[in-house]
Amino acid sequence: MAEFAVKTRKWLLSVIRQRKVLIRLNKSYKPSVETLKAIWRLDLQLGYYTYENDLYMARFIRQYGQFIEAVLPGRGSSCYERRQLEWSDIRKKAALIEAINVETRKPVYHEKIF
Repeated sequence: MAEFAVKTRKWLLSVIRQRKVLIRLNKSYKPSVETLKAIWRLDLQLGYYTYENDLYMARFIRQYGQFIEAVLPGRGSSCYERRQLEWSDIRKKAALIEAINVETRKPVYHEKIF
């Protein structure tokens, strides 16, 4: 059931890890303040909440999409096209999951993990 959530979380953590390495090695060409803010925000959210449900992950993608885009590789990167293609697929799947669950939409409350 939560195949989308697990794969997306794994993909997102790998993108964040890749950007952190580039910043540490001073090889990142993206504005570091914006990128660091996005990394901090995504790490914070992914650390606090478990997105084990596909609908929760789809809402996370919609809500924090601008931060995810700030972490993705730029045009000069060798993996730019692949990551952009994966990101567009994830956004499409997230929109589809939300559209399917629109009739059963209820308030979502997340559990904090300490």
